[in-house]
Amino acid sequence: MRPTPEQWKALIVAHQTSGLTMAEFCRERKIRPKSFYYWHRKLGAAKSTDDAFVRVSLPSPKQVSACTLRVGSVSLELGEVSPSWLAALMKALA
Repeated sequence: MRPTPEQWKALIVAHQTSGLTMAEFCRERKIRPKSFYYWHRKLGAAKSTDDAFVRVSLPSPKQVSACTLRVGSVSLELGEVSPSWLAALMKALA
């Protein structure tokens, strides 16, 4: 049985929140990658606002002990950084 467009939308959202690459997600779910890529493009997932930056409020420590920034399937892991450095990075990426 083939997934409906609504089911593909749900799979795309599940992938975006999984932290997995598309290949890993498809392998785990036993989905043909070619089909997943097709529906991902067709349903406009690239135009999604889920990848937009959002304002985050943090306590004011002298150092942020560890931080991981994720956008889609890309992750950037940071060690101990100052809040001002992290703010400058976020501003530069925006």
